[in-house]
Amino acid sequence: MKTIFKEITARLEAEVPELRWIDKEKGQMNFSTAVLFPAALITLSTKTRNNITDTWQEKDLVVQVKLCFDFSGNTNNKTPQLHRDKSLEYYDVCEKVHKALQGWGGSTFNPLASVGHSPIPRPDGYVTEVMSYQSSYRDDVAL
Repeated sequence: MKTIFKEITARLEAEVPELRWIDKEKGQMNFSTAVLFPAALITLSTKTRNNITDTWQEKDLVVQVKLCFDFSGNTNNKTPQLHRDKSLEYYDVCEKVHKALQGWGGSTFNPLASVGHSPIPRPDGYVTEVMSYQSSYRDDVAL
């Protein structure tokens, strides 16, 4: 998992220079000074595992990238278009992250496939968007 995390982090850093902070998700958004914005917080998890041998497993991989933005703007239909467009610029970062990850595979895992994109409403002026991807990899750690 460490290699997968490092490869995804490096990919986002190279392909999405707007991201000022890329880290493992550790609940940082519960503390306003814990990240620089915009930030990408990454969670890696496995759900199913298939034994290939006694020491080798094929594992499904779920990658969640929580994009976090310090938001101050208006997006309602009465907002002047120029200001509204500026307020919605965080979607440009979401699109760049998707472009960087969709169909891309690292040295130890198969290409990522998008399976979801969901906002997480917050009452504190931050915008968070969670982008989810699936993949698989062979785990031979037990060899």
